[in-house]
Amino acid sequence: MGSFIRRRGNESITIIPVPLPEQAPKNSLNDYFYPDSKSQDLFAIMDTCLNECYDVPRAREIFQSTQDHPKLRHMLKIPMYNKFLLAYGTMASRFEQHRDAWLCEALTLFNRLESNLENVTPNAETYVVLAMLLCR
Repeated sequence: MGSFIRRRGNESITIIPVPLPEQAPKNSLNDYFYPDSKSQDLFAIMDTCLNECYDVPRAREIFQSTQDHPKLRHMLKIPMYNKFLLAYGTMASRFEQHRDAWLCEALTLFNRLESNLENVTPNAETYVVLAMLLCR
């Protein structure tokens, strides 16, 4: 795996955990550590849509539905939030006519993180991304 990652260079990859076997007992701890295939697919689609801002509106739809779903909400970690902040900033610089709307999305998401409404704590990268957004 290490040699594969080194060959990829600076490209990011998403590692998705293996789903729990069907015959495994159902409980919330298993759901937490072994998300089902459908949940993993949603996160893979969201990550793909954010890659190079391929389809940010679609990623945002999936993201918002994930935030409202208790089973999926715990899977949202700070790297995904950072990807959204960066994507919103990129969209703001690409589409000047919608710049304010995309920046508003980014700041709203950041404010939700700061006020702990997302149950996720911003990290250093979050603040760097926000600073980049404000400097553009």
